[in-house]
Amino acid sequence: MKSYHKFEAKLSREQYLNRHKEVGSANWKKAQQKIGRLHRKVANIRQDALHKLTT
Repeated sequence: MKSYHKFEAKLSREQYLNRHKEVGSANWKKAQQKIGRLHRKVANIRQDALHKLTT
C-alpha cells in the first residue's frame, strides 16, 4: 500500500494548493483535472487491493 499512501499525499497537497485559486480560472481548471486524475488513481489502487484480497 506504499503507492496508495504516496498518491493520497499527492492528492492532499494538490487540494491544499488549489484552495487559493480563483474558481473558474484556467489554472483552477487545470488543477481540478489533476485532482480528478489523482482521485481516479487512488480509487483504482483501492479497488485493485480489495479485488486481490477477495479472490
